[in-house]
Amino acid sequence: MHVTHVVELGRRVSLGVLAGAIAGLVACGIGGRLFMSALAALNPDVAGIKSDDGFTMGQVTLSGTVNLLFVTTVIGAVAGWCGSPCADCGSVRRGGARSACLWRPCS
Repeated sequence: MHVTHVVELGRRVSLGVLAGAIAGLVACGIGGRLFMSALAALNPDVAGIKSDDGFTMGQVTLSGTVNLLFVTTVIGAVAGWCGSPCADCGSVRRGGARSACLWRPCS
């Protein structure tokens, strides 16, 4: 691989990871927290009940919110990496084909 191909690959993968992280943070993290708050408001009779995971339903905590935002951002970043286009072929590879595209020699 030429240096320019490596730089282009790094740029494209970085943009994919950044876009995925932002989408995960906004759509899943913030959107998920708003959706859970709406569900809690619509079901006040279950507020205060412990879930199977040990969480108190209807209670919004800072640690729970930070955990949700972190996990969804990481998942979004991984999804952005898997869906980012290859530098040499320009196509979008998914799943196991990602590694073949990254390591295929340039012709």
